[in-house]
Amino acid sequence: MTRWWLFALACAAIMVGVLAWRGRSDAALGQTTSVENVPPPVPAAHSAVAATTDTRGDVPGAAVIDLEVLRAEMPDNTYWTDAAPSDDEPARERRLTDKARRNALYGKVLSGTATAEEIEAYFAERERSSRDYIAFARRVLESYGEQLTPEERGLYALAIDMHGKRLHELPRAKNDAYARRAQQVAARARHEAGYSTYARP
Repeated sequence: MTRWWLFALACAAIMVGVLAWRGRSDAALGQTTSVENVPPPVPAAHSAVAATTDTRGDVPGAAVIDLEVLRAEMPDNTYWTDAAPSDDEPARERRLTDKARRNALYGKVLSGTATAEEIEAYFAERERSSRDYIAFARRVLESYGEQLTPEERGLYALAIDMHGKRLHELPRAKNDAYARRAQQVAARARHEAGYSTYARP
């Protein structure tokens, strides 16, 4: 497996994330907050290795970025729970469960049926996710940028840009979510008032 083949895989993953991010934004919310946990790119050498961060194998470039060192430097970063390479089955199951939970919550936020507490929780999680991914990508570039290829540096820069834009648009997205909730509450009140009038003897 060549380095360029691995890089092509990483580029494809990033572009899928970009298209999903923009498509969901324009079609549904008219904003970029709908992206579901688009992570900074895992180094190409790691993204093609179905292994823990302790298993490097002979993949070209695998020794460039030391994920164990980065984990020690930022242990609370959500990158480790959401995107870091892992062959731990329970961890993978937790990721799937958490993704399903986020998708369900996103559906409620989008439909206007989320409570105020759920709206706050959703956007707080989105904000932390983006800030953590930006912090991770920046740390990689600061620590290993000179050892990465221009293409690999570009992937990290793209992740930083994407999440930066999402952070910029989160306040407006939250306001839109509350507006949809208000519409739902008003519609429910009108429905209940109409039913009460109809049912009155």
